[in-house]
This record gives sequence, C-alpha cells and structure tokens, in this order.
Amino acid sequence: MRPGPARQPPAAQGYTQYARAISPGPASEAAQTVTFTVSNDNPALFAVQPALDAAGRFIYTPAANANGSALVTIVAMDNGGTANGGVDKSTNSFT
Repeated sequence: MRPGPARQPPAAQGYTQYARAISPGPASEAAQTVTFTVSNDNPALFAVQPALDAAGRFIYTPAANANGSALVTIVAMDNGGTANGGVDKSTNSFT
C-alpha cells in the first residue's frame, strides 16, 4: 500500500468585497462610526472564525476534516443610537 499525497492544511477563504461603501446613514449622520460583529452557531467548523477585516473582506479558515454547516450572522451597528425612531443596526444571516 502506498501512502497518498500529503494533505495540506485548509487555507483562508472568503469574499473580498463583502462590506463596501458602508455608511452610517444620511449626511447628517456622517460623524457616526459603523462596527461589525460576526458570530456563528458551529465554531468547530472553523480553524479561524469568520470575521470582517478592515477592508470589508469576509474571511474564515475551515477546520481540517470538518463537515457540516453553520449559520453565520453579521451585525453592522452605528454609534448613533435609536433616539427619535432611529435605526442603529442591520443584521444579515446566511449558511
């Protein structure tokens, strides 16, 4: 029996332009900042947990020999609050 080829560790994967042209709202809210929180319901699937980097790239590294699916949730939140009926966050989930 001959050994098969050596397995390579999983490489980072993702989407290079996931979050782009992000704005907290209209011009009157331009001083606000937007932050992102990324979570998932199956962290064992990832050697490096999903995240958004400063350039807006969604990145992650799969765990070696892992199988299954994960619900990933990304929340964008500005620091403007919700006074006067304002909306300060937006949520996007996917598998």
